[in-house]
Amino acid sequence: MAGARSGASSYQTADVPFYTLESFGAIGDGVTDDAAAIQACHDAILANGHGGLIVPQNRTYIVNTPISFTAPGIRILGAGWDQANFIYGTVFKAGASIAQIFNVGSGAEGFELQGCSLNGNGTCTSAVLTCDALNSRLLNNHIRRPGTGA
Repeated sequence: MAGARSGASSYQTADVPFYTLESFGAIGDGVTDDAAAIQACHDAILANGHGGLIVPQNRTYIVNTPISFTAPGIRILGAGWDQANFIYGTVFKAGASIAQIFNVGSGAEGFELQGCSLNGNGTCTSAVLTCDALNSRLLNNHIRRPGTGA
């Protein structure tokens, strides 16, 4: 695709590149720590100035280090979840005792998380997601086992 950055996918529309975690080395097998790949994807979006992240269905991304989002306008689009059948299509799961899975800083204005399940695995010490960014949207997500509250 002309003009697409490395890692950009065919989801690019209106000059907004969308990336996939797999293009940054994420496995999504529910065992491998994918935090570095998720952070690398964010860093690519930050370098580009804006962008989105498409995360496929039936994947569980383990996060052993909190992911810090600082780029404005990041959109994370998951596969959604089926509430009636308890099927969590795209899952970000804490794999270790961490403060939170996602930390959305004040510079990440317009952050959007849609169609994902955040599973604190009972180990997050504060919350599964903290957000200080203005104009952020959390749409059709599922929060599971937020944490210890310690």
